[in-house]
Amino acid sequence: MASEYRRDLDVFKGLAIIAVVFYHLGILKSGYLAVDLFFVINGFLIIPSVYRRIVQNTFSYRDFLKKRLIRFLPLVLLASTVCLLAGSWNMLPDDYENLSLAVIASNFLSGNLLSSMTSKNYWNALNDYKPLMHVWYLGVLVEFYIIFPLIMQIFEKFALRKGEQTDEQKLKKTNIFLILLCALSILCYLNPFTFGINPHTAEGIRFYWIQNRFFELGLGGLIGLNLTSLPSLSRHKWLSPVSLLALFGVICISLVNFDASALGAQLPVVGAETEYGSHLILPPQALLLLTVALSCLAVAQNHTQNPISRLVFDTRPLAFVGKMSLSLFVWHQIFIAFYRYYWTTELTVLSTVIYLGAVFIISLLTYMLVEQKIKSCKGAWISIGAAELITCAIAFVVYMHAGVIRDVPELDINKANVHRSMHAEYCDRIYQYDHDFSKDNKRLKVLVIGNSFARDWGNILFESEMKDKIELSYIYTNNALNKLSEHKHLARIKDSDYIFIFAQKAAVPDYLWKNARNIDNIYGIGTKNFGQNNGQIYRHRKEPGYFDMTVSSDPRYEALNDAWKADWGDHYIDFIEKVRTSDGRIRVFSTDHKFISQDCEHLTRGGAQYFAQAIDIRGIFDTGNADK
Repeated sequence: MASEYRRDLDVFKGLAIIAVVFYHLGILKSGYLAVDLFFVINGFLIIPSVYRRIVQNTFSYRDFLKKRLIRFLPLVLLASTVCLLAGSWNMLPDDYENLSLAVIASNFLSGNLLSSMTSKNYWNALNDYKPLMHVWYLGVLVEFYIIFPLIMQIFEKFALRKGEQTDEQKLKKTNIFLILLCALSILCYLNPFTFGINPHTAEGIRFYWIQNRFFELGLGGLIGLNLTSLPSLSRHKWLSPVSLLALFGVICISLVNFDASALGAQLPVVGAETEYGSHLILPPQALLLLTVALSCLAVAQNHTQNPISRLVFDTRPLAFVGKMSLSLFVWHQIFIAFYRYYWTTELTVLSTVIYLGAVFIISLLTYMLVEQKIKSCKGAWISIGAAELITCAIAFVVYMHAGVIRDVPELDINKANVHRSMHAEYCDRIYQYDHDFSKDNKRLKVLVIGNSFARDWGNILFESEMKDKIELSYIYTNNALNKLSEHKHLARIKDSDYIFIFAQKAAVPDYLWKNARNIDNIYGIGTKNFGQNNGQIYRHRKEPGYFDMTVSSDPRYEALNDAWKADWGDHYIDFIEKVRTSDGRIRVFSTDHKFISQDCEHLTRGGAQYFAQAIDIRGIFDTGNADK
């Protein structure tokens, strides 16, 4: 059973945190897999300790939790406070509102639950601008610390206390129990009920749940419980370096650019918002399972005893980086997220070096002055409770005030008159038109089909001169037109004078073409993008030329727009063309100085009004019919 200190585990943590940092820098797109190595190491260290104390009747659940939480909470509270202050400097309301909610979730070490309910997709590019998106990892660990000892205490009471049992018998029963829990966890992770949706979106959702992650901790624990009884691996001198090369080869697999066409395989891509998976030969589930298996093999060996691996694992600086890995983990995303939000997504060699130096220094300070100094005592817990109360109260006020701490005329926001979900309400107001057409024959019947981009088009119509001449009906689909019910929506399709749909033309169901009143009045709604984040624009608000600022065109959206435009031809609503400047960039402000989009994808009222003027909407509708 694992008990003695092993420097190689600290070296592992040091290498893992470097991979995670490089992942968030965008240098190592598979570096997120190093988190799975952290989970295995945690299980390897925690589970044997909990088991040993429970069977010896020396385990204190309260002391165990206090010891775990005192390590996390002070550092997280400090980081949350820094984020609140940094965000107040220049964050736009929507983003500051989201940050305040993340602060509350982080302070209660439940960031994984928030992420599973909000962003959901771990690989969404918007996460790059969220300073606290990474604390989901601590949430999973804390849930493990809360739940696992309780399960083990119940198991010990009903399974290990029955009759006289030797230590070997107790360990055997515990092994079987843990294997069953790990098997259930793997089944949850491979949940077949999510196979019907985009596999990467499902993977992103599964990323945050303890029941899907327990097998990583549990397998590490099984290695730790049975370390002394495992077949000796030390006699195979080649096994240590080979297993290490394999493990870090998988974690660094994104450095190899595989050609999908040469492999004869269609490599999965998450979607328009991220390039994840475009250069990986294996899907994320396979990579994760392979990483866990190799991590278990790695921790089962003491690499400081191997003459070859000792060259790496006797490296004290790496071991020290591993010891302070928690501080490095907490601070690295905060620094890079604010840098991207306030300055640029582009990283030069100089800015990367400055970033790494700043993260190391602040992490070293918090490791020495917070992690090492704050111990569990009455005074410490009173201070933590007070800090928790104050930061959560401030964050709650900011959240309830929709993140508004200053007037933002570019978004028509005034401090004196705000409420939460202002922009979402505008975009989603079209939901109220999800019903059949009336019998009114004086107005054109317009059917809008699609997701939030389609709702944007509905808002444009309502901001246009045609608003009083149309009757709008809306059908929601999330880019899955095969789910568009022919029976349910057939009446609306037949009654429509015009149909606008956000989809590739080839994806439009046949029955829609067959039942439409006039197929010449079916139009494709275009995609759109206004950069990745308005924070980089907003910080220039007091400078000359602010409202003339533009952003570079995202090639992924351009490619999608070109493909759909070629598909639809003249029956395509091309938004990007209407905001492209002469130098090929994209404008972000309307002519009356309003942000066209608050989140770089969906339209503000000012944005809808801009397109209502820029697009020849009357030209789309037949003039004779418009006068009905």
